[in-house]
Amino acid sequence: MVVFPNPHSKQARNFPSNFQVSITYTMGQATLAILAPYPFVPANSGGQKAVSAYVRYLAAQWPCICICSEGNEALEEVELIPLFKNHPSKYLDPRVGWRIRKTLQERQVRFLGMQHHYHGLLLRPFLAGLDLQVFVFSHNIEFERWRSIGKWWWPLMRWTERWVYHWVDAVFFISWHEQQRAPKLFGLPPEKCEYAPYPIDLAKNPVPDSSIGQLIRERHQFGKNDKILLFFGPQSYAPNLRAVEDIVFRIHPRLQAIQEETYQIVICGGGLPKRYDKFSDKRAEGIHYLGFVEDIENYVLAADLILNPVNAGGGVKTKLVEAVALGKTVVSTASGALGVDADAYGPKLIIVPDTDWDTFARAVQKALANANQATPSSFYAEHYGTSAVEAILSRMKQ
Repeated sequence: MVVFPNPHSKQARNFPSNFQVSITYTMGQATLAILAPYPFVPANSGGQKAVSAYVRYLAAQWPCICICSEGNEALEEVELIPLFKNHPSKYLDPRVGWRIRKTLQERQVRFLGMQHHYHGLLLRPFLAGLDLQVFVFSHNIEFERWRSIGKWWWPLMRWTERWVYHWVDAVFFISWHEQQRAPKLFGLPPEKCEYAPYPIDLAKNPVPDSSIGQLIRERHQFGKNDKILLFFGPQSYAPNLRAVEDIVFRIHPRLQAIQEETYQIVICGGGLPKRYDKFSDKRAEGIHYLGFVEDIENYVLAADLILNPVNAGGGVKTKLVEAVALGKTVVSTASGALGVDADAYGPKLIIVPDTDWDTFARAVQKALANANQATPSSFYAEHYGTSAVEAILSRMKQ
């Protein structure tokens, strides 16, 4: 069994340069092309990490090329073919459509997987006459995500999403919850909607390493017995910014009133608006805004608990999956946990009602006393990379 390191983690940077992924496909299989609409190498966001993971694990088991935008670095064992600039015109420019069609013909591609549905409007006429099966990776139901953050044009997104989902051969949802809802929501046959969970690079619970916690505590001069509560995610994304506000102004005061042990709240992720520059003034209160950090995996490993009070957006919150994969317990709002099969997470995922901050604070207090339980094997059985892409491979083998 191959365990891929996160290609941008400290672990991966220290991996031997001659590391090779075990290729398990057989010669003669028809080529799969994955269409990635934006730069994803290196992966700096949840969406980019998901694209990278799907591409890596599929390429390890099936002959694969990746048609993508300019601006990507190399991805080991995967051929990247940059055919368009990372500009909004890539979804409308007929020259992009012709380039993609030509590449599909030249490389004798039999399967095309679009990361998101966005290219579907442009490509439909350019795929005419090709012996091709097309499917979409649905990272979230886009129109609901845009509606939840107040974008006025969400009805147009709903129409385009529905139209593309109807003409493709299959839709693979990263969210179990959305896969269940999609047939009724879009008028699709249930057999067209499949579940392909977010792939992770660990096959089992990692061995705890106390030295990482010590490193982070020394770096920030935390007390030896201070509990570390972590939130991470780019604050340029509105639901994450609102989550930060809820942590600072609603959860923290309630937790102070009931938590006897000392704790430090650590907030990681770039894009915080200028009006929050005075977050540094709250360090005396135990709130530390660090912005973007290079070694985010170390902060996750050092944390005693992960906070996920996200009340909007869509799809699976990849940071939740990544944290549990690393053996961490997550306290989340219901909206923040949408999309995952909570039964597979066992005690590592604690869900409370949206905006019920009193309950959230009590859940944090209780979770801190039981946070060292191991992540159940059912979680890894569902999310480990080779398992996560099995539905996609099965569809192509039919």
